[in-house]
Amino acid sequence: MCCVCLHFVFVSAQSKTGCPKCRIQVTKKEYVRCRPIEQLIVKASHDKQKYCATHETKKMYFCMKCVEPFCPICMIEDGLHVDHPRKNLKDLSALVSSRLKAINEDLQIKRTQVELVAKKVENQC
Repeated sequence: MCCVCLHFVFVSAQSKTGCPKCRIQVTKKEYVRCRPIEQLIVKASHDKQKYCATHETKKMYFCMKCVEPFCPICMIEDGLHVDHPRKNLKDLSALVSSRLKAINEDLQIKRTQVELVAKKVENQC
């Protein structure tokens, strides 16, 4: 099955869905877990989030005012987010990644400091 079919069968379907192999009606919980299929389902849902539901075009920008990603056609043809501050998703991703790295480094330093204080307290007791 392709990612689109897997998404339809397992993500979009309501309470009951057919087994893609034997077509027996089962709930998602009854379906036997298969790691490769689960990975494809996750990939299909992530791929769907990358594309505009209206234009089926890849989302390339992020509106800082509306706090949502959008595709170029949304802005050019539909006039959405035209006057809003926006960033390129790739640039924003790099910025967020670097900020998270800095926060993680700060947390590691603070963790080390807390561990040192905890050792001092243990030694005093």
